[in-house]
Amino acid sequence: MARILILLCFPIILFNCSGQKEVTLPEPVKPAPAKPETPVKVSQFWDANEISSFIATRNGEITECYERVKVKVPDLEGGIKFRLKLNPDGFVEEVLVLEETLGNKELTESLKAAILKWKTPVVNTDKPVSVDVPYDFGDYTRTEVQDEKKRSREELVEFCSGKQDELSSCFSVSSEFEKNKTFTFGVSFSILPNGKVSEVKTLESSIQNEDIELCLTNKIKLWKFRTVTSETAQPFSITFTFNF
Repeated sequence: MARILILLCFPIILFNCSGQKEVTLPEPVKPAPAKPETPVKVSQFWDANEISSFIATRNGEITECYERVKVKVPDLEGGIKFRLKLNPDGFVEEVLVLEETLGNKELTESLKAAILKWKTPVVNTDKPVSVDVPYDFGDYTRTEVQDEKKRSREELVEFCSGKQDELSSCFSVSSEFEKNKTFTFGVSFSILPNGKVSEVKTLESSIQNEDIELCLTNKIKLWKFRTVTSETAQPFSITFTFNF
């Protein structure tokens, strides 16, 4: 019986020794998928003040377009209002005419061509924007425009006439000019809403003296016109005559 018992137990011993107990382990915890790095998104906006300032700095170009055509049409007066469509990079991609009383196609097309070359300052924007820009030339006034919103050409001419003696003093900075002669000095500039002058540019001059012309330009830069509530700078040009 003992032998039989040994034989019977042997396979049981082998089974217990060589077999492996099956253990059910818990499912390994999978790590959460890594999140892609989210790029820092710069705040996207159009800076209205910067765009307005930029447009004001281009008034010299606008005045030049006007002066070129005015040579052929001396009584050219009126106004025009554009809507500029700016793409996300700041470039002007379209110029629409909203209002126009100039009645001169050459000037209108010249202005549009100049504006289409502009690139305004933007800050990482992905949205286009439209900007309305009015220009007044000559004595143009609309019935809805009040005195506090703009300056008439007569007002500007009167102001400049009152500065004639101040400008004449510039001729004393140099003795190298002919006396008993008439000199002309044509200049264009922009008048900001606060009355200050910017973008002073000489259009024509018979003086031919850099010191005198520089003195004239510097004096004009210091002028202060009447403050108005307009949101845009006002382009203006005038020719001064000096008799000695």
